[in-house]
Amino acid sequence: MILRYSRFILAISCAALIGMLSSCSTAFQAHQDMLLTVTEKNDLKATGSINKSETTDDSPFYNGQISYSPIKHLGVSAKYFSYKELLEGSNNVFDNNTKEIDGEYGEIAIGGYFSPNLKLREEDFPSKLFMPLAFTGDLYVGYGKGRFHSLFGKTAEQKLEFNRIFVQAGLHFNWKIVKVSYSYRLFGLDYTRMNLTGDVTPGNLEVFEDLSKSGFNIYRSSSLRMQMGPRHAQFYVDMNFNNLPENIRDFYFYEKIGGIGIIVDLNEFYKMGKLLKK
Repeated sequence: MILRYSRFILAISCAALIGMLSSCSTAFQAHQDMLLTVTEKNDLKATGSINKSETTDDSPFYNGQISYSPIKHLGVSAKYFSYKELLEGSNNVFDNNTKEIDGEYGEIAIGGYFSPNLKLREEDFPSKLFMPLAFTGDLYVGYGKGRFHSLFGKTAEQKLEFNRIFVQAGLHFNWKIVKVSYSYRLFGLDYTRMNLTGDVTPGNLEVFEDLSKSGFNIYRSSSLRMQMGPRHAQFYVDMNFNNLPENIRDFYFYEKIGGIGIIVDLNEFYKMGKLLKK
């Protein structure tokens, strides 16, 4: 029991310390939309970052994700990120004002994975390097909750709170030091609180009112990720492609967003530590 808790403590500590470069994120979506993949019992993987951008108080924001398999074929995952930035010029929906945005989002997910025996033959591939060593498929359901705040100059302010549910299906192909993953997500987005105050234009007010009347918003997302390196720590590059309803495109979603970073398999480090003690 102590060992189980120590693994989670180690995961949380490492997620906070793992440094990675990330392209960008929004108050609704981090670039790491795809869940971290677990493939066997006791798999424990984490990734995270501490980022900075130009803000009024020069404070950092955080991005972290962890996945764990307590028993064979079952995976659980959690993610949190915050965001803060100053934007100017054409990025500003409210013309000729500096826009400050900040927000945060957290989600949990649970699902199952399977790893069938591929029974592949070397002669079916032009080279052994092209033959996958393993294949994993998974299916998760999840729930997330977040908030979003915008300040347009000193004249207008916007506050949003939202819930997000999703179903994610993923396919993952493993080679010796390379892993390629694809996932498809179907989202339901519900704005639970919407406030717009201050000196706003009729056009901005119309967009906001249309969104408040839209109710439950459905959209889909596809993600592609490539990982490279030993199982203990793999460098990754990923891209997310969102198919967004027109009524939420003005509210700071990115239709295409990508990132790079490192995924650490803490269970592999644990097993390596046990071998070194022998």
